[in-house]
Amino acid sequence: MQILRPIEINTNQFVQISVDILEPQVQQHVIKLIRAKVIVFIHFGTLCSSFSIARKADGGPPPLRNRMHLWGLPGLAPRDQAKLQLGHEFMHLTVRWVRLLHASGLGWSVENPASSFLWEMPPMVELAALPTAKMFRLDMCRFASPHKKPTAVLSNVDLRELALLCDQAERPHSHEPLVGTVLYEGQKVFKTRLAQVYPSALCSTWAQAIAATGMDPLAATFQMVTPAAERKRPVGQEVPWKIHKQRITAEKANSAGYQLKRSALPPILATEMEPGRAVQAALHVIHPFTMDPALDPDLQEVLNLVSSQPQFVLGHRAGALRFWEARAHELLPVTDQWLRQVSDPHLRRLLRGQPDGQPLVLGQCTHVALWQEMLTAARCIDTQLPAALLHGFSIVGAIQRSHRWPALPVHDDGISVHELSDRAWEFFNKVVRNVKKCEVTENTEKIWAATMEDVEEGVTVGPMFSRDEVSAFLGTEQWIPTQRFEVVQKNKVRGVDSATVNGVNMATTITEKIELPSTDVNVAALRWLRSHVDKDEKIEGWVLDERKAYRQIGVKPDHRRWSVISLREPSTGKVSFFVMIGHSFGLVSAVYNYNRRSAAITDVLRRIFLVAAFNFYDDKYGFEPSATCSSAFEVAQKVHLWLGAQFDPKKLQQCRDPTILGVTYDLNDMLLKIKPSRKLELEEEISSILECQVFPPGQAGKLRGKLMFGASQLWGKIGRAFLRSLSERQYSKMNHTKLNKALVISLQQWLWLIKEGPPRPIEFAKPRTPDFVIFTDGSFPDGSKGSPTLPWIGGVLFQKGAQPLQFGAAVEFSLIEKWIPRKSQIAMVELFATVVALRTFSERLAGSWSLLLVDSEPVQGALVKGYSAREDLCELVSVFWSIALELKVQLYIDRVPTDANPADHPSRDRMQVGLCSILYARCGSALDLRAVLATALALQLGHADDIVALYLKQGTIPVAKKTAVAPLSVAIPAGIQIGWRILEVDGKAVPEEEVGKATKVLREAEEKMANRSGKASVSVSFLTEEPDHWKQAAKALSGSVLAADRGWLLA
Repeated sequence: MQILRPIEINTNQFVQISVDILEPQVQQHVIKLIRAKVIVFIHFGTLCSSFSIARKADGGPPPLRNRMHLWGLPGLAPRDQAKLQLGHEFMHLTVRWVRLLHASGLGWSVENPASSFLWEMPPMVELAALPTAKMFRLDMCRFASPHKKPTAVLSNVDLRELALLCDQAERPHSHEPLVGTVLYEGQKVFKTRLAQVYPSALCSTWAQAIAATGMDPLAATFQMVTPAAERKRPVGQEVPWKIHKQRITAEKANSAGYQLKRSALPPILATEMEPGRAVQAALHVIHPFTMDPALDPDLQEVLNLVSSQPQFVLGHRAGALRFWEARAHELLPVTDQWLRQVSDPHLRRLLRGQPDGQPLVLGQCTHVALWQEMLTAARCIDTQLPAALLHGFSIVGAIQRSHRWPALPVHDDGISVHELSDRAWEFFNKVVRNVKKCEVTENTEKIWAATMEDVEEGVTVGPMFSRDEVSAFLGTEQWIPTQRFEVVQKNKVRGVDSATVNGVNMATTITEKIELPSTDVNVAALRWLRSHVDKDEKIEGWVLDERKAYRQIGVKPDHRRWSVISLREPSTGKVSFFVMIGHSFGLVSAVYNYNRRSAAITDVLRRIFLVAAFNFYDDKYGFEPSATCSSAFEVAQKVHLWLGAQFDPKKLQQCRDPTILGVTYDLNDMLLKIKPSRKLELEEEISSILECQVFPPGQAGKLRGKLMFGASQLWGKIGRAFLRSLSERQYSKMNHTKLNKALVISLQQWLWLIKEGPPRPIEFAKPRTPDFVIFTDGSFPDGSKGSPTLPWIGGVLFQKGAQPLQFGAAVEFSLIEKWIPRKSQIAMVELFATVVALRTFSERLAGSWSLLLVDSEPVQGALVKGYSAREDLCELVSVFWSIALELKVQLYIDRVPTDANPADHPSRDRMQVGLCSILYARCGSALDLRAVLATALALQLGHADDIVALYLKQGTIPVAKKTAVAPLSVAIPAGIQIGWRILEVDGKAVPEEEVGKATKVLREAEEKMANRSGKASVSVSFLTEEPDHWKQAAKALSGSVLAADRGWLLA
């Protein structure tokens, strides 16, 4: 590596020629060298005098800036102002050139004193935020300097060898202060100026670190380009992407280690670039699954506090509990006065929690005055909620907004309240007819008993047995009933009110889209906590389940005519009616109105009490370190009690394995598990279906809904692939009930997943770059110029600082014939490439955080979704995710622009290009051993009954039939790099100068052997180009070669 002369204006023993870096021609020359990549590394000793913290008003050089005035102190003298501007000019020059070097994939470093204001300047702060930039701190005394001089170096090269701090405790020594002046060569100079010269020991260590970068095995790869004549889009053009409506949801899913959908987030590679640049960029991005979670700011702030300042949080909560408990009692008379002014007796009874004649009791009433004060203290955006709690909520027409959630566009596909009123008689008759058709069963008795319990608690009024009786109660004849029917859930009978068939929900206009936490958000929060609490600190969870949550909030009295429920009285069979005072379970508006209250309580818990709380409908829960979790659980119970949000004491949880929304969070082992009772229920149902062979569409829809939970929460994409056949049966227009082959396979796979599927891990993760980056591609003959004669797949695996690996293989037509017929099978071929890549590189990928980049949008979409509408694609996707699950690889899938895909060459039977640019920097007819093994694997996947194996034997590769090939190659992990050239195949010479000829001849020999019924061998003779490598390979593989009947089989 050659060293160019330094660019320095002051001459000394090291600088023989003065060069002013601010001269335009000098700058143009350096930029030209950078762009031509003649320079591989530049160091910037940026002028620090104007940024020095040593400048003080003590008789020496005066200060030019401070932290309040980074860009310069006001009122500087003209001379000092000039020095200030000169410093800025040097800084901007440094930043511009560093960014150019960074974009070109070249090395750089910037040095300044550790205390220099340069590091606080905004342009430098932005520079330090570059993905590959790292800050190294050192003390000059560690390199034989008489001064300590703490120094900082910012670089994109690993300079950890320089990061040595003062070892005065281990190596006693003194430091000469950098204060004052000294005579040097007959002139008086400041000591700080003399100390600008680097010690020779530092220079030597620095040079060694820089020289090591020239040995990067990826250096040739980073130079790969697509010829201009072959490029479809210009370099630098933005990759099209539109902001997606689910972007925030997708970010939260990423934080939980789950990819939502293909286009929900911007692509990793946002511009068209050369293949080498694409590899470099992909290796340095932050793996999306390890980025800091996109949590709500309130939640993030609380998690920061409970993890870093638990004692402060505990003290704050204790004080807040004392204050608000006192306020709850003090405000009770105010609430009593407000409730007495409610004119409607039934709403008043619901809010008071007991009859008028009895005193108000804290915990049994809706404490409206406390609601008002707490929401104000919590800065709750839903300022109209207390009034709605007091006077009741609208349930039809335009429902009042909370201004908490995103607005929804208003659609005209419903009916107006006026039309609903006009059609009241029509809907009444329709509902009553449906009620009369229902048989009276033991379940009817159970929901009747539950309804009568609601009457006793004041949340409904009834029963009434005539239309006139209900009309008299409501004061109008224009009212509509809603049928209440039974639903059996978990061996319990629950009454559900269907407000869809009677037009009530159709007349309801919701203008906000509710956003509630999902399992992904919970996992994201837990991953953040796990990564930020002390190693020995345990994490716990708490759960609170509100009791009859919808019933607790009142309906506006003049809207009750749309909230009358109807069912048959069990003993007589008569049609009965009940007028709901609280919300009915089947109302669309009930979901929205109730969640306003639930979200407001979460505001109170987070903002007033610093509790890491979540709300999902009537479930309230949270996760915190053990030190603060008990306190959080106490706060949650007391706040609900004071406000009058009643909960079920029997369902309270505080433990290290809470169950939330049917998922058990094992916080000991940090795993998500299916609840045992749900697991047993699903196993029994699927086993019963497989046994009786009957599966009607209705049951398919219900089972699919239950399994969707497992697909999204626990087993990811692999489960989704097995839902496709269930969906087809659910929506089938033919009234089929018998199981078909696809359904049997899907149900068997689901049964295995439920029984044996691994629990979902809650990974410990902090921002990190990917361990590996895989590019795959495929090609299919289409008759165009450059099109291959056979379908071909290829892939390349990259790792920082390691030799890249590539594979390429033909896809047999006998395999393609089994796919659904299409004009072009390119999508299947490219998808097949991803499956072969996972298996080929499996030993390296196992347990890693990796990226998979493909240039096919359909393939990316199918893999990210986990299924496809086409059966063969869906099956292959299932195989892909089965392998990923087996390997436990955290795989993020994204698209690489076609022109930037380095897998293009191996996917077109052009392995030799990779040998030049990727593997060995050597061209010719060399055939990579790993490519041969990958070809064998592709054949194995394509021929279930006719597997071709490759043998390695004294420089000959006989090809035999019906011999099992192990799924993994030991050649790759052994680090084998054998250069060899094919001389002849079965006696037929292979021209050395004809690129790609060896691969084609070998392929023909394999196909010929496959037709010989195994009666003879086909020999492949080759010449070893690197005998030493060959010997090393034989030694490395000696313990991994398996004895076989006909020779030695590479495992």
